[in-house]
Amino acid sequence: MAFDVQRSYPADAGDRRLRDALVRAGWAEALVLERLGPDRSREVLGDHLAAHVEQARTSLKPLTPWPAQPERVTKVLSDDGNQVRIRRTLDYIVPGDRVLEVGVGFGQVSGLMMRDTGIAGYTGIDIGQHRLDAVHQMAERNGLDHLDIETALVDLLDLTPEWVGRRGPDLIMTQEVLEHVPDAEGALAALARSMGPGCCVLFTVPVLGRIEACWGHLSLFDVARVQRMLADAGLVAQHVEVVYDAWLFVLASTSEDVPARVVRLASLARPTPPPPPAAVPTFVPVTLGEAKAVNDAEVTEDKDGVHVRVEGRRRGNQQGGLAFDIAGDIALRFELRVDTPQQLRMLSVEFYDDGGKRTARWTWDPAATRMAAGKARTYVLKPGEPFGPFRPDAEVTGGPATGARVLVETSGKNAAKFSVARAAAVEAKRPK
Repeated sequence: MAFDVQRSYPADAGDRRLRDALVRAGWAEALVLERLGPDRSREVLGDHLAAHVEQARTSLKPLTPWPAQPERVTKVLSDDGNQVRIRRTLDYIVPGDRVLEVGVGFGQVSGLMMRDTGIAGYTGIDIGQHRLDAVHQMAERNGLDHLDIETALVDLLDLTPEWVGRRGPDLIMTQEVLEHVPDAEGALAALARSMGPGCCVLFTVPVLGRIEACWGHLSLFDVARVQRMLADAGLVAQHVEVVYDAWLFVLASTSEDVPARVVRLASLARPTPPPPPAAVPTFVPVTLGEAKAVNDAEVTEDKDGVHVRVEGRRRGNQQGGLAFDIAGDIALRFELRVDTPQQLRMLSVEFYDDGGKRTARWTWDPAATRMAAGKARTYVLKPGEPFGPFRPDAEVTGGPATGARVLVETSGKNAAKFSVARAAAVEAKRPK
Protein backbone atom coordinates (compact mmCIF):
# COMPACT_ATOMS: atom_id res chain seq x y z
CA MET A 1 0.00 0.00 0.00
CA ALA A 2 1.38 3.43 -0.94
CA PHE A 3 0.95 6.24 1.58
CA ASP A 4 0.48 9.80 0.38
CA VAL A 5 1.61 12.11 3.17
CA GLN A 6 -0.41 14.97 1.70
CA ARG A 7 -3.58 12.97 2.10
CA SER A 8 -5.85 12.79 5.10
CA TYR A 9 -8.64 10.31 5.33
CA PRO A 10 -12.05 11.90 5.94
CA ALA A 11 -12.89 8.20 5.89
CA ASP A 12 -15.85 6.65 7.53
CA ALA A 13 -16.83 6.77 11.16
CA GLY A 14 -15.22 3.38 11.73
CA ASP A 15 -11.73 4.71 10.97
CA ARG A 16 -12.20 7.55 13.40
CA ARG A 17 -13.53 5.21 16.05
CA LEU A 18 -10.47 2.99 15.66
CA ARG A 19 -8.16 6.01 15.85
CA ASP A 20 -9.99 7.28 18.93
CA ALA A 21 -9.81 3.87 20.61
CA LEU A 22 -6.04 3.72 20.05
CA VAL A 23 -5.62 7.26 21.38
CA ARG A 24 -7.64 6.40 24.49
CA ALA A 25 -5.42 3.36 24.99
CA GLY A 26 -2.34 5.59 24.77
CA TRP A 27 -3.71 8.01 27.37
CA ALA A 28 -4.65 5.09 29.63
CA GLU A 29 -1.15 3.63 29.38
CA ALA A 30 0.37 6.98 30.33
CA LEU A 31 -2.00 7.37 33.26
CA VAL A 32 -1.19 3.90 34.60
CA LEU A 33 2.56 4.54 34.35
CA GLU A 34 2.13 7.88 36.14
CA ARG A 35 0.47 6.10 39.04
CA LEU A 36 2.91 3.19 39.12
CA GLY A 37 5.94 5.46 39.29
CA PRO A 38 9.28 4.78 37.61
CA ASP A 39 10.58 2.02 39.89
CA ARG A 40 7.50 -0.18 39.77
CA SER A 41 6.86 0.41 36.07
CA ARG A 42 10.45 -0.51 35.15
CA GLU A 43 10.07 -3.68 37.18
CA VAL A 44 6.87 -4.58 35.33
CA LEU A 45 8.07 -3.54 31.86
CA GLY A 46 11.70 -4.65 32.06
CA ASP A 47 11.57 -7.30 29.33
CA HIS A 48 9.56 -5.05 27.00
CA LEU A 49 12.01 -2.16 27.46
CA ALA A 50 14.91 -4.51 26.75
CA ALA A 51 13.28 -5.56 23.46
CA HIS A 52 12.98 -1.91 22.39
CA VAL A 53 16.61 -1.27 23.32
CA GLU A 54 17.72 -4.24 21.25
CA GLN A 55 15.75 -2.98 18.24
CA ALA A 56 17.25 0.50 18.56
CA ARG A 57 20.81 -0.75 19.03
CA THR A 58 20.63 -3.07 16.03
CA SER A 59 18.87 -0.69 13.64
CA LEU A 60 20.42 2.73 14.37
CA LYS A 61 23.75 3.17 12.62
CA PRO A 62 25.81 5.89 14.36
CA LEU A 63 26.51 9.14 12.56
CA THR A 64 30.06 10.22 11.83
CA PRO A 65 31.00 12.48 14.80
CA TRP A 66 31.18 16.24 14.32
CA PRO A 67 33.08 18.59 16.67
CA ALA A 68 30.16 20.94 17.33
CA GLN A 69 28.27 18.30 19.32
CA PRO A 70 29.70 18.20 22.86
CA GLU A 71 30.92 14.84 24.09
CA ARG A 72 28.52 14.94 27.05
CA VAL A 73 25.58 15.32 24.65
CA THR A 74 26.82 12.45 22.51
CA LYS A 75 27.09 10.31 25.64
CA VAL A 76 23.57 11.15 26.81
CA LEU A 77 22.05 10.52 23.38
CA SER A 78 23.82 7.16 23.24
CA ASP A 79 22.15 5.76 26.36
CA ASP A 80 19.44 3.13 26.09
CA GLY A 81 16.48 5.43 26.63
CA ASN A 82 17.50 8.06 24.11
CA GLN A 83 18.38 5.44 21.51
CA VAL A 84 14.86 4.04 21.84
CA ARG A 85 13.36 7.55 21.72
CA ILE A 86 15.28 8.48 18.57
CA ARG A 87 14.52 5.16 16.89
CA ARG A 88 10.81 5.55 17.55
CA THR A 89 10.85 9.15 16.33
CA LEU A 90 11.98 7.99 12.89
CA ASP A 91 8.85 5.79 12.64
CA TYR A 92 6.69 8.93 12.55
CA ILE A 93 8.37 10.19 9.38
CA VAL A 94 7.07 9.09 5.99
CA PRO A 95 9.35 9.02 2.91
CA GLY A 96 8.79 12.24 0.99
CA ASP A 97 8.00 14.30 4.09
CA ARG A 98 9.09 17.88 4.41
CA VAL A 99 10.00 18.27 8.08
CA LEU A 100 10.20 21.36 10.27
CA GLU A 101 12.22 20.61 13.42
CA VAL A 102 11.63 23.07 16.25
CA GLY A 103 14.66 22.86 18.53
CA VAL A 104 17.49 21.10 16.70
CA GLY A 105 19.74 20.11 19.59
CA PHE A 106 23.13 19.64 17.95
CA GLY A 107 21.85 17.79 14.89
CA GLN A 108 21.70 14.19 16.11
CA VAL A 109 18.03 13.50 15.31
CA SER A 110 18.23 15.82 12.31
CA GLY A 111 21.02 13.77 10.77
CA LEU A 112 19.34 10.42 11.32
CA MET A 113 16.11 11.57 9.73
CA MET A 114 18.00 13.06 6.77
CA ARG A 115 20.01 9.88 6.27
CA ASP A 116 17.50 7.14 7.09
CA THR A 117 13.92 8.26 6.36
CA GLY A 118 13.92 9.59 2.80
CA ILE A 119 12.64 13.07 3.63
CA ALA A 120 12.26 15.54 0.75
CA GLY A 121 13.27 18.61 2.71
CA TYR A 122 14.40 19.76 6.15
CA THR A 123 14.02 23.04 7.99
CA GLY A 124 15.39 23.46 11.49
CA ILE A 125 14.82 26.42 13.80
CA ASP A 126 16.41 27.22 17.14
CA ILE A 127 17.21 30.18 19.36
CA GLY A 128 20.93 29.29 19.40
CA GLN A 129 23.00 29.97 16.28
CA HIS A 130 25.69 27.55 17.47
CA ARG A 131 23.13 24.77 17.39
CA LEU A 132 22.09 25.62 13.84
CA ASP A 133 25.74 25.70 12.81
CA ALA A 134 26.11 22.23 14.34
CA VAL A 135 23.37 20.90 12.02
CA HIS A 136 25.25 22.08 8.95
CA GLN A 137 28.52 20.70 10.28
CA MET A 138 26.85 17.36 10.94
CA ALA A 139 25.43 17.30 7.41
CA GLU A 140 28.83 18.06 5.90
CA ARG A 141 30.65 15.42 7.96
CA ASN A 142 28.05 12.79 7.08
CA GLY A 143 27.75 13.55 3.35
CA LEU A 144 24.23 14.93 3.69
CA ASP A 145 24.86 18.54 2.70
CA HIS A 146 23.53 17.93 -0.81
CA LEU A 147 20.03 17.62 0.61
CA ASP A 148 17.45 20.41 0.83
CA ILE A 149 18.48 21.77 4.25
CA GLU A 150 17.52 25.14 5.70
CA THR A 151 18.09 26.49 9.19
CA ALA A 152 16.85 29.72 10.74
CA LEU A 153 17.38 31.59 14.00
CA VAL A 154 13.70 31.77 15.00
CA ASP A 155 11.85 31.51 18.30
CA LEU A 156 8.89 29.17 18.01
CA LEU A 157 6.69 31.83 19.62
CA ASP A 158 7.43 34.04 16.61
CA LEU A 159 6.33 31.49 14.01
CA THR A 160 3.62 32.66 11.63
CA PRO A 161 1.43 30.69 9.23
CA GLU A 162 3.03 32.62 6.36
CA TRP A 163 6.62 31.76 7.38
CA VAL A 164 5.78 28.12 7.97
CA GLY A 165 3.61 27.93 4.85
CA ARG A 166 6.52 28.94 2.63
CA ARG A 167 8.41 25.84 3.87
CA GLY A 168 5.36 23.61 3.41
CA PRO A 169 6.09 21.06 6.16
CA ASP A 170 4.10 17.85 6.35
CA LEU A 171 5.39 17.26 9.87
CA ILE A 172 6.47 19.65 12.60
CA MET A 173 8.63 18.00 15.26
CA THR A 174 9.48 19.40 18.66
CA GLN A 175 11.21 17.07 21.10
CA GLU A 176 12.87 17.93 24.39
CA VAL A 177 11.51 21.48 24.06
CA LEU A 178 8.20 22.09 25.83
CA GLU A 179 9.57 21.12 29.24
CA HIS A 180 12.29 23.77 28.81
CA VAL A 181 10.07 26.77 28.02
CA PRO A 182 8.29 28.94 30.62
CA ASP A 183 4.94 28.75 28.81
CA ALA A 184 4.47 25.30 27.31
CA GLU A 185 0.78 25.94 26.64
CA GLY A 186 1.60 29.10 24.67
CA ALA A 187 4.36 27.32 22.77
CA LEU A 188 2.07 24.50 21.62
CA ALA A 189 -0.64 26.98 20.68
CA ALA A 190 1.88 28.93 18.58
CA LEU A 191 2.79 25.75 16.70
CA ALA A 192 -0.88 24.95 16.14
CA ARG A 193 -1.57 28.43 14.72
CA SER A 194 1.26 28.07 12.22
CA MET A 195 0.22 24.66 10.86
CA GLY A 196 -1.20 24.40 7.36
CA PRO A 197 -3.82 21.94 6.12
CA GLY A 198 -2.69 18.33 6.29
CA CYS A 199 0.24 19.13 8.58
CA CYS A 200 0.82 17.19 11.80
CA VAL A 201 2.85 18.09 14.86
CA LEU A 202 4.79 15.53 16.88
CA PHE A 203 5.75 16.70 20.35
CA THR A 204 7.15 14.94 23.39
CA VAL A 205 7.19 15.66 27.12
CA PRO A 206 8.52 13.58 30.00
CA VAL A 207 6.06 11.21 31.63
CA LEU A 208 5.15 12.44 35.10
CA GLY A 209 7.76 11.21 37.57
CA ARG A 210 10.48 10.83 34.94
CA ILE A 211 13.54 13.00 34.16
CA GLU A 212 12.56 15.41 36.94
CA ALA A 213 16.12 15.85 38.26
CA CYS A 214 17.03 17.91 35.17
CA TRP A 215 17.39 21.57 36.22
CA GLY A 216 16.56 22.73 32.73
CA HIS A 217 13.03 21.34 32.98
CA LEU A 218 10.72 24.11 34.12
CA SER A 219 7.46 22.22 34.67
CA LEU A 220 5.84 18.82 34.95
CA PHE A 221 3.31 17.21 32.62
CA ASP A 222 0.60 14.81 33.64
CA VAL A 223 -1.99 13.38 31.28
CA ALA A 224 -4.63 15.89 32.30
CA ARG A 225 -2.35 18.83 31.53
CA VAL A 226 -1.35 17.53 28.11
CA GLN A 227 -4.98 16.91 27.21
CA ARG A 228 -5.87 20.49 28.22
CA MET A 229 -2.96 21.82 26.17
CA LEU A 230 -4.25 20.05 23.09
CA ALA A 231 -7.81 21.26 23.59
CA ASP A 232 -6.72 24.87 24.23
CA ALA A 233 -4.52 24.82 21.10
CA GLY A 234 -7.36 23.44 18.96
CA LEU A 235 -5.45 20.24 18.23
CA VAL A 236 -6.79 16.71 17.77
CA ALA A 237 -4.71 13.85 19.20
CA GLN A 238 -4.04 11.38 16.37
CA HIS A 239 -1.65 9.05 18.18
CA VAL A 240 -0.49 8.84 21.81
CA GLU A 241 2.09 6.51 23.29
CA VAL A 242 4.69 6.22 26.03
CA VAL A 243 8.23 5.52 24.83
CA TYR A 244 10.70 3.76 27.12
CA ASP A 245 8.63 4.60 30.20
CA ALA A 246 10.09 8.10 29.97
CA TRP A 247 8.54 10.19 27.20
CA LEU A 248 4.96 10.82 26.15
CA PHE A 249 4.76 11.05 22.35
CA VAL A 250 1.75 12.91 20.96
CA LEU A 251 0.97 13.27 17.25
CA ALA A 252 -1.72 15.87 16.61
CA SER A 253 -3.36 17.86 13.83
CA THR A 254 -5.92 20.62 13.49
CA SER A 255 -8.40 18.33 11.72
CA GLU A 256 -10.50 15.39 12.87
CA ASP A 257 -9.55 13.53 9.67
CA VAL A 258 -7.24 10.54 10.08
CA PRO A 259 -3.80 11.33 8.58
CA ALA A 260 -2.12 8.73 6.39
CA ARG A 261 0.90 8.66 8.67
CA VAL A 262 -1.30 7.38 11.50
CA VAL A 263 -2.37 4.45 9.33
CA ARG A 264 1.26 3.78 8.44
CA LEU A 265 2.41 4.12 12.05
CA ALA A 266 -0.19 1.61 13.20
CA SER A 267 0.98 -0.86 10.54
CA LEU A 268 4.61 -0.94 11.74
CA ALA A 269 5.66 -3.97 13.75
CA ARG A 270 6.78 -3.19 17.31
CA PRO A 271 9.46 -5.12 19.16
CA THR A 272 8.23 -7.67 21.65
CA PRO A 273 10.15 -9.61 24.30
CA PRO A 274 10.77 -13.31 23.78
CA PRO A 275 7.96 -15.41 25.20
CA PRO A 276 8.53 -16.70 28.74
CA PRO A 277 9.14 -20.40 29.23
CA ALA A 278 5.92 -22.27 28.72
CA ALA A 279 4.24 -22.90 32.07
CA VAL A 280 0.69 -23.32 33.28
CA PRO A 281 -0.02 -21.82 36.71
CA THR A 282 -2.17 -24.40 38.47
CA PHE A 283 -3.81 -24.55 41.89
CA VAL A 284 -2.56 -27.65 43.72
CA PRO A 285 -4.63 -28.62 46.80
CA VAL A 286 -2.90 -28.57 50.17
CA THR A 287 -3.15 -31.74 52.25
CA LEU A 288 -4.35 -30.11 55.44
CA GLY A 289 -4.50 -33.47 57.22
CA GLU A 290 -0.70 -33.42 57.28
CA ALA A 291 -0.51 -29.90 58.74
CA LYS A 292 1.58 -29.42 61.88
CA ALA A 293 1.02 -27.28 64.93
CA VAL A 294 3.27 -24.26 65.47
CA ASN A 295 4.45 -23.67 69.03
CA ASP A 296 1.91 -24.94 71.55
CA ALA A 297 -1.15 -24.69 69.33
CA GLU A 298 -3.75 -27.45 69.50
CA VAL A 299 -4.69 -28.74 66.03
CA THR A 300 -7.66 -30.96 65.25
CA GLU A 301 -9.27 -32.08 62.00
CA ASP A 302 -12.79 -33.00 60.93
CA LYS A 303 -14.91 -32.90 57.79
CA ASP A 304 -15.06 -29.08 57.98
CA GLY A 305 -11.29 -28.62 57.88
CA VAL A 306 -8.46 -28.06 60.35
CA HIS A 307 -9.17 -26.23 63.59
CA VAL A 308 -6.54 -24.42 65.63
CA ARG A 309 -6.66 -23.30 69.27
CA VAL A 310 -3.95 -21.12 70.79
CA GLU A 311 -4.12 -20.58 74.53
CA GLY A 312 -3.80 -17.07 75.88
CA ARG A 313 -1.60 -15.75 78.67
CA ARG A 314 -2.35 -13.61 81.66
CA ARG A 315 0.76 -11.60 80.91
CA GLY A 316 2.21 -11.02 77.48
CA ASN A 317 1.15 -12.50 74.18
CA GLN A 318 1.21 -16.04 72.85
CA GLN A 319 1.82 -16.96 69.21
CA GLY A 320 0.85 -20.20 67.54
CA GLY A 321 -0.83 -21.64 64.52
CA LEU A 322 -0.64 -24.06 61.65
CA ALA A 323 2.09 -25.04 59.16
CA PHE A 324 1.72 -27.05 55.95
CA ASP A 325 3.62 -27.90 52.78
CA ILE A 326 2.81 -26.09 49.52
CA ALA A 327 3.53 -27.20 45.96
CA GLY A 328 4.27 -23.69 44.67
CA ASP A 329 4.73 -20.14 45.93
CA ILE A 330 3.08 -18.07 43.20
CA ALA A 331 -0.07 -17.72 45.29
CA LEU A 332 -1.92 -19.29 48.20
CA ARG A 333 -5.71 -19.57 48.24
CA PHE A 334 -7.31 -20.54 51.54
CA GLU A 335 -10.67 -20.43 53.28
CA LEU A 336 -10.31 -18.97 56.76
CA ARG A 337 -12.74 -18.66 59.65
CA VAL A 338 -11.84 -16.80 62.84
CA ASP A 339 -14.05 -17.78 65.77
CA THR A 340 -12.61 -15.40 68.39
CA PRO A 341 -11.44 -12.20 66.69
CA GLN A 342 -11.66 -10.33 69.98
CA GLN A 343 -8.83 -12.49 71.32
CA LEU A 344 -6.43 -11.65 68.48
CA ARG A 345 -3.73 -9.06 68.51
CA MET A 346 -2.51 -10.04 65.03
CA LEU A 347 -3.07 -12.66 62.34
CA SER A 348 -0.34 -13.42 59.82
CA VAL A 349 0.42 -15.73 56.91
CA GLU A 350 3.98 -16.66 55.98
CA PHE A 351 5.80 -18.56 53.26
CA TYR A 352 9.05 -20.27 54.22
CA ASP A 353 11.81 -22.21 52.46
CA ASP A 354 13.35 -25.62 53.17
CA GLY A 355 15.49 -24.14 55.92
CA GLY A 356 12.53 -22.53 57.65
CA LYS A 357 13.51 -19.02 56.54
CA ARG A 358 10.58 -16.70 55.88
CA THR A 359 10.27 -15.69 52.21
CA ALA A 360 6.97 -13.78 52.26
CA ARG A 361 4.63 -12.47 54.94
CA TRP A 362 1.24 -10.80 55.21
CA THR A 363 -0.42 -9.41 58.33
CA TRP A 364 -3.97 -8.60 59.30
CA ASP A 365 -4.34 -6.14 62.15
CA PRO A 366 -7.78 -6.59 63.75
CA ALA A 367 -7.53 -3.12 65.26
CA ALA A 368 -7.34 -1.62 61.78
CA THR A 369 -9.79 -3.93 59.96
CA ARG A 370 -12.55 -5.70 61.86
CA MET A 371 -12.89 -9.46 61.63
CA ALA A 372 -16.32 -11.06 61.42
CA ALA A 373 -16.57 -13.82 64.06
CA GLY A 374 -17.36 -17.29 62.78
CA LYS A 375 -17.69 -16.30 59.13
CA ALA A 376 -15.57 -18.15 56.55
CA ARG A 377 -13.96 -16.14 53.77
CA THR A 378 -11.55 -17.03 50.96
CA TYR A 379 -8.31 -15.10 50.50
CA VAL A 380 -5.69 -15.27 47.74
CA LEU A 381 -2.23 -14.07 48.72
CA LYS A 382 0.59 -13.37 46.27
CA PRO A 383 4.09 -12.37 47.42
CA GLY A 384 4.44 -8.60 47.70
CA GLU A 385 0.76 -7.89 46.98
CA PRO A 386 -2.06 -6.91 49.37
CA PHE A 387 -5.37 -8.73 49.42
CA GLY A 388 -8.36 -7.49 51.38
CA PRO A 389 -7.25 -6.88 54.99
CA PHE A 390 -3.88 -8.62 54.50
CA ARG A 391 -0.88 -6.34 53.96
CA PRO A 392 2.49 -7.60 52.66
CA ASP A 393 5.66 -7.18 54.69
CA ALA A 394 8.03 -5.12 52.55
CA GLU A 395 11.07 -6.16 54.59
CA VAL A 396 10.83 -9.83 53.58
CA THR A 397 13.23 -10.30 50.66
CA GLY A 398 11.54 -13.27 48.99
CA GLY A 399 12.78 -16.49 47.48
CA PRO A 400 11.41 -19.95 46.66
CA ALA A 401 9.10 -21.37 49.33
CA THR A 402 8.02 -24.91 50.16
CA GLY A 403 5.73 -24.28 53.11
CA ALA A 404 3.22 -21.87 54.60
CA ARG A 405 2.15 -20.91 58.10
CA VAL A 406 -1.05 -19.33 59.39
CA LEU A 407 -0.31 -17.72 62.75
CA VAL A 408 -2.20 -15.81 65.40
CA GLU A 409 -0.97 -13.73 68.29
CA THR A 410 -3.29 -13.74 71.27
CA SER A 411 -4.36 -10.73 73.27
CA GLY A 412 -5.16 -11.59 76.88
CA LYS A 413 -5.68 -14.80 78.79
CA ASN A 414 -8.44 -16.34 76.69
CA ALA A 415 -7.79 -18.77 73.85
CA ALA A 416 -7.87 -17.71 70.19
CA LYS A 417 -9.51 -20.08 67.72
CA PHE A 418 -9.50 -20.22 63.92
CA SER A 419 -10.11 -22.79 61.18
CA VAL A 420 -8.82 -23.42 57.67
CA ALA A 421 -11.41 -25.31 55.65
CA ARG A 422 -9.29 -25.78 52.54
CA ALA A 423 -6.20 -24.41 50.85
CA ALA A 424 -4.41 -24.59 47.49
CA ALA A 425 -1.09 -23.22 46.29
CA VAL A 426 -0.25 -22.16 42.74
CA GLU A 427 2.51 -24.10 41.01
CA ALA A 428 3.82 -23.25 37.54
CA LYS A 429 3.55 -26.57 35.77
CA ARG A 430 5.23 -27.09 32.42
CA PRO A 431 2.94 -28.69 29.84
CA LYS A 432 3.88 -32.16 28.70
